[in-house]
Amino acid sequence: MWQWRQSQSNEWQNYSDIETAIIEDVYNRHGNCVELEDNVVVDLKQGLQMNNANKKKNEKAVEIRRLSTDCDDAETFRNR
Repeated sequence: MWQWRQSQSNEWQNYSDIETAIIEDVYNRHGNCVELEDNVVVDLKQGLQMNNANKKKNEKAVEIRRLSTDCDDAETFRNR
């Protein structure tokens, strides 16, 4: 399961099932980036999500994480 949050004070939000499948596929193939709908780019190497349409507005990047599905307590870990 993949999640994102705006800042450390915000709660983690789940990506949709389709977005999670796309991100997980790229992650499993050791890819670095994946582009989702609405100009959203997920940088797996940096652990960030950015909106390409808002680059000029200097919008803060969104943190992402992958929950380990093989742990009972869903322990999180940073990407590669």
